[in-house]
Amino acid sequence: MSVPVHFLRPDLLPLTGLALLPPLIHLLNRRRLKQVSFSHLAFLKALHRDRMRKIRLRRWVLLLLRTITVALLGLAAARPTLRSGGGVGGYARTSAVLLVDVSCSTRLRTERGKVIDLEKDRASEVLGTLGDEDRVWVVPFGNRPHRVYGPSSPEEAGAYIRSLSPTYEGTDFPQALKKAFALLKDAEGANREVYLIADNARHGWASEDTIPEAEGVAFFLLPVYRGHRENAGVVGITALEEILTVGERAEMQAYVSRYGGEGGEGVPVELYLEGRRKVYALAELPGSGEVSVTFSVPLERPGVVSGFVEVEEDRLLEDDRWYFTLKVVDSVDVLICGPSDEVRILRYALAPPGPLATPFRVSEARPEDITWKRLEGMEVVLLADLPGLPFQVIRALRDFVGRGGGLGIFLGERADPRRYNRKVLPVLLRGRLGPLKGSPGGEGGQFSPASWDEGLGDLLSEGSFRVFLFYPFIPGEGVKPLIRLSDGSVVLAESGDGKAFLWSGGLAPEWGDISLRGAFVPLVHRLVRRSAGVRKATTALTGEEVSLELSRASRGGPLTLEGPEGERFTLWPEGLTLRTPPLASPGIWRLSDSRRTVALLPVNVPPRERDLRQVPGEQVAQRFRGARYRTVPPDESVSAVVKMFRYGRELGGLLALLAMCLLLTELVLARASPESIAPRSSSLRSDTFWRP
Repeated sequence: MSVPVHFLRPDLLPLTGLALLPPLIHLLNRRRLKQVSFSHLAFLKALHRDRMRKIRLRRWVLLLLRTITVALLGLAAARPTLRSGGGVGGYARTSAVLLVDVSCSTRLRTERGKVIDLEKDRASEVLGTLGDEDRVWVVPFGNRPHRVYGPSSPEEAGAYIRSLSPTYEGTDFPQALKKAFALLKDAEGANREVYLIADNARHGWASEDTIPEAEGVAFFLLPVYRGHRENAGVVGITALEEILTVGERAEMQAYVSRYGGEGGEGVPVELYLEGRRKVYALAELPGSGEVSVTFSVPLERPGVVSGFVEVEEDRLLEDDRWYFTLKVVDSVDVLICGPSDEVRILRYALAPPGPLATPFRVSEARPEDITWKRLEGMEVVLLADLPGLPFQVIRALRDFVGRGGGLGIFLGERADPRRYNRKVLPVLLRGRLGPLKGSPGGEGGQFSPASWDEGLGDLLSEGSFRVFLFYPFIPGEGVKPLIRLSDGSVVLAESGDGKAFLWSGGLAPEWGDISLRGAFVPLVHRLVRRSAGVRKATTALTGEEVSLELSRASRGGPLTLEGPEGERFTLWPEGLTLRTPPLASPGIWRLSDSRRTVALLPVNVPPRERDLRQVPGEQVAQRFRGARYRTVPPDESVSAVVKMFRYGRELGGLLALLAMCLLLTELVLARASPESIAPRSSSLRSDTFWRP
């Protein structure tokens, strides 16, 4: 069985040859002594034999000690190491992957500089353990691995690492490790090593992705900073109203988080619109956690308005803001299509004649007039008691809703449930209509609301209205009931995003009295506002690609995408869809054609990037299977740990200590007097009777 010994300085192994010097010196200094006859010679010869046996033994012991001491010193100079596995050898080639975190959290400012600069220093330490024959890959990463640099020499890798800059992306350690292990799968070299150089913030390990097995790979986690980790930031904002109109105040709710703090002080929060500060508030955070802050903001002009919410500056400035856009309208344009009686009921509910102003602007159209062009500029389309819809109208309405428009369907005596079930509902609102239920005027029974969605709770009660005739609606996938009648049937339902709704009872008095009740007007207003409201705003996180739905007016030519830090891209839509490149920086991105701004896109730092707290090393170790794992704290030498893993336990110091012990033993024996070795029965010295 071979001893797994390696030498860090095999070039110094010839020094062990100096162990031959003591025997050579001994041989060169041997002298033959001439005998001189003397009286009582027989007695002295016997005495001489007895004494010289001990002297020779001492000399041989001294010679052996000197030889071993010199050999041990020579071996110590060659720096032998003992490692489990492997065989006897000298320097073994190493293949190493350096994963360098360049996510947004590496912009954190510490007492010793930015985290990214500390990572570069740590990477230089790692490269210092490698030789010219070693191969190195450098993989900068954020929420995904970036372009791989390598394989290269340590010197080339060091120059590349010094050129790296932090991004605004989130962090995903498992994705980076997958890339590293894939690079080393077929790599040459006895030593295969992965170095994760990062701040080791817990958000980087949030992904549940499985890290592949890496048999024979040594993994080193090198956190570069263990200091102050408290951080606060804004993690989102929502508008509480479905639709925002000029002259009103927008109620908005921002969400502020603090991680790693003990609290005690409020966090100042400010809201800006179009670059001007509008509102100031103080978020009371007792410690780590999240709190909401409500703002009331005046809306002064129509259009898409951009803004941001900001907390007080801290050590990580880049996560202190959250950008957003608001769609503000001067009115809600509603197109109503249907028989005159139903159209009149809906028109008077939305925009009654007289001095009472509402945000709705109503126009009318025949079913055959509903085209893509006619729908441009409309927010909501209401269909009242139509028998069915032509195929081209269904397509136009489908695209209209897909681009964010609202759709309301009211049934009645003219509606053909078979045509709706076969052609209309599968495309516009998933579900089916059951057989007509009830009787005109309620002669055969009446139905009243029994349960309703909590969003309508302030408008309805059990006696709010009565239904005489209706088609029970069976909601399909993604459609939720809003009102159930006393028999359990659904009479009002909407799509999950609120962009389309259906009332399966009629508006005529024979079908019910809802249009005559006080709940009707606020209910219609609420439904139209919900369907007209902007869908959940298209937002993006740094480093992500975004797919945008465009209007037909934006189709056909190149579009320019401009970022807040001077980024500029020329993009070509595919039909009505546009795919952006990864959006690198936070802020408001502007998409425009040659004439106008097509869209404003807010981009933000991922919310979890604000949590800078470290994850315990034992939790990280549980993620690895088959790899030798070690965390190297910032104050520990990388070189010592790496060499221990790479070559095993170094024995040079132990051999040098053993050599010193043998040298001391040799000195003690060499100083021992001949009398201490001679027999006690005689005090004669053999040297007296010998002459050269």
